[in-house]
Amino acid sequence: MDSPSHNPRSLRVLHQTTPALIALCFCAGITLDVAFRLPSKPKPGQKRWRKASIYLSWLTIFTYASEVVLFVTQSLVDRGWWAAQDSVIFAIASVLLWGIMTLVLVDSESPRWAPYAASWIFGLALEIVMCALSASVYTDPDRFAETHCVVMILRLLCLTLLAFVGLTILTLPQASEQAPDEERQPLLHSPTTESQATTAYGSISEDDSKAADSESEDEEKELKERQRQRLQDAGGWWAYLKSFFILFPIIWPARNRKIQFYIFVMILCTLAERAFNILIPRQVGIITNELAQDWGTGRVPLRAIFIWIGLQLLNSRVGIDSIFSMLSTVVEQFSSAQLTKAAFKHVMGLSMNFHTEKNSGELLKAVEQGHSITAILEYVFFETVPLIMDLIAAFIYLSNLFDEYLALTVVALAVTYLYSTIRLTAYNRERRRVFIDKYMKENSIMYESVSNWQTVAYFNRGPYEQTRLNEAVQDHNDSFVRYSFTYNLIFATQALITSTGLLSASLIAAYRISQGTASVGSFVTLIQYWGTLSYPLSNLAHSYSRLSSDLIDAERMLQLFLTKTSIAEKPNAPELEVKGGHVEYDGVSFSYDPRKPTLDDVSFEAKPGQTVALVGETGSGKSTVLKLLLRFYDVTEGSIKIDGQDLRDVTLDSLREVIGVVPQDPSMFNTSIMENIRYARLDASDEEVYAACRAAAVHDKIVTFPDGYKSKVGERGVKLSGGELQRVAIARVLLKNPQLVLLDEATSAVDSATEIQIQEAFRKLSKGRTTFVVAHRLSTIMDADLILVLENGKIIERGTQDELLQLGGKYVDLWTKQTSRRTESTAKNSINSSDELIDDVHPGLTGTESLLEQLDGQNGDDGNANCCSNLRAKLANKFKRDSAGPSDDDQGSGNAESPAEMRLVSPRPTYVETDGKVNSTDSSKKEPHDHNKKKSEGA
Repeated sequence: MDSPSHNPRSLRVLHQTTPALIALCFCAGITLDVAFRLPSKPKPGQKRWRKASIYLSWLTIFTYASEVVLFVTQSLVDRGWWAAQDSVIFAIASVLLWGIMTLVLVDSESPRWAPYAASWIFGLALEIVMCALSASVYTDPDRFAETHCVVMILRLLCLTLLAFVGLTILTLPQASEQAPDEERQPLLHSPTTESQATTAYGSISEDDSKAADSESEDEEKELKERQRQRLQDAGGWWAYLKSFFILFPIIWPARNRKIQFYIFVMILCTLAERAFNILIPRQVGIITNELAQDWGTGRVPLRAIFIWIGLQLLNSRVGIDSIFSMLSTVVEQFSSAQLTKAAFKHVMGLSMNFHTEKNSGELLKAVEQGHSITAILEYVFFETVPLIMDLIAAFIYLSNLFDEYLALTVVALAVTYLYSTIRLTAYNRERRRVFIDKYMKENSIMYESVSNWQTVAYFNRGPYEQTRLNEAVQDHNDSFVRYSFTYNLIFATQALITSTGLLSASLIAAYRISQGTASVGSFVTLIQYWGTLSYPLSNLAHSYSRLSSDLIDAERMLQLFLTKTSIAEKPNAPELEVKGGHVEYDGVSFSYDPRKPTLDDVSFEAKPGQTVALVGETGSGKSTVLKLLLRFYDVTEGSIKIDGQDLRDVTLDSLREVIGVVPQDPSMFNTSIMENIRYARLDASDEEVYAACRAAAVHDKIVTFPDGYKSKVGERGVKLSGGELQRVAIARVLLKNPQLVLLDEATSAVDSATEIQIQEAFRKLSKGRTTFVVAHRLSTIMDADLILVLENGKIIERGTQDELLQLGGKYVDLWTKQTSRRTESTAKNSINSSDELIDDVHPGLTGTESLLEQLDGQNGDDGNANCCSNLRAKLANKFKRDSAGPSDDDQGSGNAESPAEMRLVSPRPTYVETDGKVNSTDSSKKEPHDHNKKKSEGA
């Protein structure tokens, strides 16, 4: 047989390119399939076809390995014969390529079959062409040639069967999803069987997700599940990754030429570093060659040495490394700042439904970990891509320096290194999870035992707790040993692979040098250059896990930016122009949940300067009325207008600029009192702040603080009392000087003395302004121009204080319940003390007389009359004892059991709301009891 070293050019080209073409086909197929398709569900019969494909793949690998053995055997038998280099490289590269493809197939329970089928069909076509071209090589067939032909025919048969299997699997029908037949289900299920049977596609089985005690791991699992769901909704990785493009305009310096220039310089530094990775070892080789040539002559290759030193300096912290590091810091900080500012602006622009449901910790973590976006871009473009460039450059450079055998050694090293590292790391991940679980369990037992020392001592369970801890410590140690063993095994495997690769490369280089086809300096170059390959291989092996972790962190930021506000301004919306402050609610309906309406057909109007009070039980919709006026939400039906302008037609900034709010629970920044009050109007002077505080009756209190107006209020104002906090909030609104004022139960949690001060401040605040008050204490709204009684989101009564009292409806019920609670509390204090009783509902009445009057007025309510009868009797007896010189008749009339003498008011004309109008009906001709007169006298 003639030596096949004279392969035709076309066959040599195919031998050299076929493994690369098949690898490119497989990688491209995997990339496209992952990018644009979701993993398909297992098909019926797929399992046996998968087994067949694995067996055929191993048999194909055997044919390529047989060729290598055949070449070696023939070279040993026929002295002076050696196979063509392209044939040997083709066989070895094919063993490596098909071995990796088969291992990936074995590891995949549900492989992506399209890339495999395409690779098998493409490989079959190339093999047919190569077989036809190889026929011209063997002009004198012998036993080796015949054996080679048999091997090639066997390989063609395997590839044909693989192509058939691939096409068959692709054409298999998808498994139909059928609901389980409940009639055939056993009455009692085995827990294990049920769990296995009901594990749906895409879900996490019990074996795959053994619950970790660590809260961070649970959170990571939740994020991964959210990521998996978004990936499924997107239809593939490409659409999923494309969703991150919305962040690119934020971090890209489109208008910052300086940052763009910095990025350009960073790219140049990266390319220069790739060149230096080759030039520096090459220069060492040149120095070695010159030293070898000038050995014994006394000449020193100064020029070559200075060039080498210069290259080293340029590639060190003195040169491009330092430049790249400084510029990357500037670019990274720019991108992080842009992300932070954009995230803050986006969050502050979201509507109230987001802020009422948000988790502040999660929100801050989303902003902080959102910087992973910049880390991903930097890692991909300035680390991963350059490392791949290093490997490609190494393959090309070493091929030219020595031959294709050494380049193939580098490829074999890289593939083996990456695959083994990825597999061992994945295997060790489960051991690491177990180790962390055991560690957390040990800490938990120790913490619980120490913190519950008294309980342990009470029940004398010290030995039991010691046993628990001993077992936990032992489990922790055992799990750590197993994890550490595998961890060290990874490094040992990596070192073994790199050492084996270095040994193979050194032998090839030494052989070429001994043959005179390479210089001595090239060996030194190889040793120097080999060290630069270890770092990129190690980084590439861990790139997937790092990118996956960064993507999960960036997912939080992406979810934040994908959240859209439910309140949006119309394009080119005008600003609100407030002329008098006339507010009109016209048929307003609203619901937080469509299944349960919150407001239903609410209609009323507040004229300029009027005070409108909203009363009702909890959940009646009072606060919602104010939230709609601030446009925290949009009405579902009807409209809200201010001076004839619909809130939805004007800008949000102009709307909220004319409204001042004193909430039930004011919140302050953790700064000084001065800064908190000035927050309402940033350009206000100190004197204006003092004037606002005097009007709010809080100035005298503030100046008594050690630091006065510079006193820090604490987080959310915790260092101030409830009354002080309310009055500071009022001062803040007074400083803002808005046209509309909203008071949301601002006196619900303060004592009566503080309430009087706050009410006085309210009167100053409301003067000349349209005011809305959500009332908790009905005594605070007696002077309101309009009181709206809400129930289940509807206005059931409206009118002034006197009109609603005469109506005898829901407002009277609320009034009666509130005064009943206050009366009982005050009366009990009166029985045990001689202090004068002051009534805040009837300021004109004091002492026991006021209480009797209130209780007597409630006698019209049968429920309250029974519950208060004993209390009235005690009060009546005390009144008789304390009164000076009463007549017998008077004493008799003071009997609490005489309801005819005790009533709140005589009947007045009753106001009944019909179709939104108040109608008057005269229910009695008796002279009314003049409470307004008493109220004015008390004032």
